[in-house]
Amino acid sequence: MTSLITNIVAILGALGGLGGICSVFLFYRENKRTKQLENEHKSNDEWRSLVEEHKARERDLEQTIRERDAIIASKDAKIESLYKEKGECMKRNDKLSSTVAALSILRCKLITCGKRSPPIGSRSTEESDAPENSEHEPLK
Repeated sequence: MTSLITNIVAILGALGGLGGICSVFLFYRENKRTKQLENEHKSNDEWRSLVEEHKARERDLEQTIRERDAIIASKDAKIESLYKEKGECMKRNDKLSSTVAALSILRCKLITCGKRSPPIGSRSTEESDAPENSEHEPLK
């Protein structure tokens, strides 16, 4: 009887060793699914890191765009102020050119003319030197 029990224990021990080999086939689907989940997790981590990098780059670009827009706005304001200043200078230049043209037309040729403004020389010489019936003669 002891030999029978020893044989049964030996058979069970051998099956136990076979049980390890059988467990490989029995749990193959679970191991396969576990490895698929690990691969998906790694893939998700890679995508997550790529998304974070993209968001960081997008924030940097938005900041750069805001800074550039601020610079452009300040330059536009400067250009507008310079256009306004140029317009005022052109108006002033037109007035001065008109004044110069009018004064050059009304300018007397005679230095000692009594009607000259401002008069040059003494009043007595200006009146005696001036022709009696002559008006101001403009320069040509």
